[in-house]
Amino acid sequence: MTVVWESVGSSVEKDILVPGKFSKKPTERSRCRVRIEDVNSSGLSDNPETQHSDYIKPSSTEELTITVGDADCRVDEYVERAIQTMFTGEQSLVRVKLDDTVCLSLKIKLLACEVHVPIWEWSAKEKYDVALYYKEAGVRLYKSSRIVDAFSKFSKACKILISLEPIPESDIEDSLRNDIEHLRRILYNNMAECHLTRKNFEHTVSLCYKVLQRDENNVKALYRLAVARENQGDYERALADMEKVIGLQPKNQAAKERLIIYRRKVYEAQKKYDNMVKKMFHVRE
Repeated sequence: MTVVWESVGSSVEKDILVPGKFSKKPTERSRCRVRIEDVNSSGLSDNPETQHSDYIKPSSTEELTITVGDADCRVDEYVERAIQTMFTGEQSLVRVKLDDTVCLSLKIKLLACEVHVPIWEWSAKEKYDVALYYKEAGVRLYKSSRIVDAFSKFSKACKILISLEPIPESDIEDSLRNDIEHLRRILYNNMAECHLTRKNFEHTVSLCYKVLQRDENNVKALYRLAVARENQGDYERALADMEKVIGLQPKNQAAKERLIIYRRKVYEAQKKYDNMVKKMFHVRE
């Protein structure tokens, strides 16, 4: 059987079994009625990334109503990606590869679709509302310790807001412009927290900088930046960042405790350096 569509990176492949009638394909926020059946999986049930799937039920042949963009885990995102390539009435065999040990195949039939206008036609207000909706979904996932899935939601929301740039001064009201900028700072901060939790310290630093470029006194970004630098062994800069936190929030107990550690580390490093210099330049008479 010939593969008729393949995603970038070959994570998703699709073979058309029954062609659909020519129609507009599903876009972001489109409501789709689908039937998913004949699910065959390898390593699916034991993989934590796939246990939360709302779309993949191995024994089910029931119809589902899916709103594109609502996927809360990676396997469901891949299912949505395949659906977005389909015409109404089409049935396809879809193969999804999550990693070297987890792969599945399933049949998807797109029964009906209420196609939403493409994202480039959305108003600034609609983009803000959808981004806020995705952000709130990400927060729920983060509170459930689903860090990777939460990051995906925050990232999707951020990309929608980035698509607004540049915004001409006359296009939107100041209140909406401020809301968009505030939400963007929150999203960068939340993504930084996800990376920090996953010990991706370089990415944490990069995202904290994005926040601080917009708000140099953002306490959360300064604190996360300091912790990331601590874990990179850069105690001098971690100390400087945490001192800024204390300057903005003198009663921040967590910051005070870390500040003590950083000062001790910097003192020890300086003392070690001074001793090394003395040995290097010690002259024996």
